[in-house]
Amino acid sequence: MLHFFSEPAYLSQYLMPLLAISLFNKKDKKYILKSVIIVITIFLTASGTGIIAIGAVLAVYMLYLMTSKSIVSKLFVMFLFIGTFIFVPYFLNTEIGEKMLSRQSELSFEYDSGSRSGFMRLYRGLYVYDDYSVSEKIFGNDNNAAIKEHISHSVFAFTFADDNDTFFNGVQYTLLRTGLIGLLIMIMLHVRIFKQNNSCGRAILMGFVTLMFMEAVFFGNNMILYLIFAERFKNNAQLLEV
Repeated sequence: MLHFFSEPAYLSQYLMPLLAISLFNKKDKKYILKSVIIVITIFLTASGTGIIAIGAVLAVYMLYLMTSKSIVSKLFVMFLFIGTFIFVPYFLNTEIGEKMLSRQSELSFEYDSGSRSGFMRLYRGLYVYDDYSVSEKIFGNDNNAAIKEHISHSVFAFTFADDNDTFFNGVQYTLLRTGLIGLLIMIMLHVRIFKQNNSCGRAILMGFVTLMFMEAVFFGNNMILYLIFAERFKNNAQLLEV
């Protein structure tokens, strides 16, 4: 399956909506088994962003179970917590887990040397935004040449490999291209979808929002994938019986 994706992280992103749908699909008697298989698959990709997004989806799911009147649901959450405490230490001792632990330094806000993909995903675009004029910060700048010029003037211009390297996560992309006004509109859109949605739609949306802080998922295929599914569940409590 990995051959269909240029890197494992893309596979985990496409599996995330499927995880949410599987968790809430009580009509399928094997929904727990299918959900576990999806979670294991994402862990095997060793995608840090995918694993963090799993946490966002599961957080919504556990909140849904905890607010349920069912005693069985509350017991399931308890066993899920216990299982997590058992599984996580075991996973971190595996080759994949050790590889992920070794990448923790990449999330540092400061850039010194070596691999800093976490820094580039989470912070680099903010330094480019800091070079913007006041009007650009408010309204954004959708001119590629102008953005590259700001990149060259930013403190961490040297972290951009070449002129074609314009990677920014979804939040920073929105901020750079559409400014504070565009970011506010995006937040309002997500809040509207979240408030008018059922638990499954909220889980999908939270997975997408989490990815937006780490991946270039805005104005792309993944944005369409997540938001279409989230909109599909909005105002429809009958879907998946949630």
